[in-house]
Amino acid sequence: MKKNHKRTMYDYINIVISFILIFLSGKINVFIAIIIIALIAFYKKISKINNFLILFIEFFFVNTSWLFLSLKKIVGKFIDIPFILTGRDKLWQDYYTYIFETPFKVIFGFNFMQKEVSYIDHPHNQYLMIFYILGIFGIVLYFLLFYKVLKNTNKDSKLLFNLNMGILILMTGDDYFVLTIMPLYYLIIMCGLYFNKKEVKQNERKLL
Repeated sequence: MKKNHKRTMYDYINIVISFILIFLSGKINVFIAIIIIALIAFYKKISKINNFLILFIEFFFVNTSWLFLSLKKIVGKFIDIPFILTGRDKLWQDYYTYIFETPFKVIFGFNFMQKEVSYIDHPHNQYLMIFYILGIFGIVLYFLLFYKVLKNTNKDSKLLFNLNMGILILMTGDDYFVLTIMPLYYLIIMCGLYFNKKEVKQNERKLL
């Protein structure tokens, strides 16, 4: 029979300390990621999340930079966007302007030859960074990769699904997850990409 993990005092201390550190960091996108993952987890309990919903969620977050810029005038009437995005809207606008000034580069990207595009040399949005470096082909490739990761882990690995969903959300406000030298994020993504449902079922049978 499969044994359920019983949380110890150390588990609760770890959870409390983690939330304190998140709160002290003041990273808005981290709070947003936690809230969205909690909502998705709740939704999965009352209904089976399908592939179409995964596609919609991924499409939304991959396109957050231009969606925010497109809705800036409308949403800006109700909330202070520059304050919430801490200047990211200016970065995103500068990068899109720079990219679309040379249509050929939109397809193939600018590679890793970094130039002075804005007041900071990276756009604080991983998807925009991928688009800038690798063009349309690059962003489509990463879109398909993440779809495969989320689809693989959706039903059979709650931990990997939530971790990769967290990365998907956090990539909207920072750009050090892929195309960099941060191996932990690659490890989480690759675990989801090559997740084997058969191995999980075999391990569960061994526990019975």
